[in-house]
This record gives sequence, structure tokens and C-alpha cells, in this order.
Amino acid sequence: MKNYNHIVLFLTLFLTQVISLQAQINLVQNGSFETVDEDGTPTGWTLGSTDEVAYSIVSGGYEGSNAFQVDVASENTLNFTRFVIQEITDIEIGAAYDVSFQYKVLREPAGTDGGMFSNIGTSDATGWVMPIDWDIAYIPLVSVFDTWVPYVKEDVVIPEGAVSFVVELNFNRGINVLIDDIQIVKKGNSDIRSIKASLPLPVYKDGKDLVVTAEAGSVIEVMSIAGVTQQKVISNGGKTTISGLPQGRVLIVRSGSTVAKVML
Repeated sequence: MKNYNHIVLFLTLFLTQVISLQAQINLVQNGSFETVDEDGTPTGWTLGSTDEVAYSIVSGGYEGSNAFQVDVASENTLNFTRFVIQEITDIEIGAAYDVSFQYKVLREPAGTDGGMFSNIGTSDATGWVMPIDWDIAYIPLVSVFDTWVPYVKEDVVIPEGAVSFVVELNFNRGINVLIDDIQIVKKGNSDIRSIKASLPLPVYKDGKDLVVTAEAGSVIEVMSIAGVTQQKVISNGGKTTISGLPQGRVLIVRSGSTVAKVML
């Protein structure tokens, strides 16, 4: 009887570990860019145009040894031909997934309309891509320079008719950036969700105003680079517009424990 109990206990622990691991399976192939094909392309990934852009695998990754570097030479062209893309077919209709990756900006892009864009969507049987979301993953004037920054898109639901999950990153306007640890995980993985708290405060420039996304009721404080308060407002729970700020200056925006830097 003791041996039988030991077997039951072993199987229970084993199955618990299997279920836990299944909940945390990353569907992205080679998301940390540790392997490359003979032609130097990261295994599992398709690259876009090589015009005025250099793609390379470099050391010093966030996860593992390597990272994927994209160095766009041209500052003048905004197009969507420079990209890295992967399609995942192991998906479940109606299921929710979390998408995340890490990026480190080595050189900021020119202008305010470029940088890096994240195109998350699905494709149907004809190959037509059905966008689920088109996110600006990097806003040029709001960045943590030369530091690994997490990007997370939660609750991406696979619609009827989808046959694959598409993750595409586009690069423009002279940006030089490292990408690593790209993940697509079916809902239920607490690890991917836990990094949300470390995200920079979502802020962008709209003309002479700032638009800040923060939790309802939280205090949004705008300060000079010297720490002098310029304005304090209470978030309405969505996108809060802040007007009347000094122009041509670097400002610090803070809400709770999240901070962003922006230049008006």
C-alpha cells in the first residue's frame, strides 16, 4: 500500500508540473534568437526589405545569449517594408493570448511619426491578415534609452476564421534597436502578466498637449527635469489630456510608481 501511495503521489506531482508547463508554453519559435539559419536569418522568422537597414544577431540579449538588432540607416523614409515577422498556426479559436517582448533602444528615430511598430493580428485561409491590434510599441519622445523595456499586449482573442497568429515588428526613421524574448502565451501564464507593472507610463504628444493613460483616480504629475512640478491632475481612467505645459523642454511625467520622459 505504501508503494502504491508513493506512485500516486509521484504521478500527481508529475501531472501538476506538466499542466503548469503547458500553461506557460511560448508558441513563438526562437523567440530569443538563439539559433540562425545558414543564410544568417533567425530560425523561424521572415525578414523584410534590406534597403537601408541592417539586421543582425548580437550578444547581450535579455533572455539567453543573443538579441536581434535592427539598425535603420535612413531617417527620411516612413514605410512598412522593414520588418521581422512570424506566423503561428498552433492556435485555438476563441482563446485569449498574451503577447510580449523586450526591446532596447540604442538610437532614437528621427521625427515623431516613426520608430518601431507592433502589428498583432491573425490571417485567414486566403492569407488575408485580419488586424487585431496595431500598437505603437515605441513612441520616439517617450523612451528609456539603452535599457531593456518590456512591451505587453494582453487578451488577444483569436477570431472565427483565423488559421494563424501573426506577430510583426516594423522599423522606421533611423531607429537602432535590440529585440529579444518574444512570447505568445495562452491565457493563464502569470509570469508574462507580472511584468506589466514595470512598463513605462503610457504617454504621447498631441500637438502642444500631453496625453497620459493612467488608472482612474490616480494623480498624474508633470515635472521639469529639475523636479519642479508643472501640473498635477487626476486621471479620468482613460486617456487624460494635459494642456498649458511649457514647450521645447524635457518633462518628467509620473503616476504612482510609473514614470516617463517626454519633450514638448
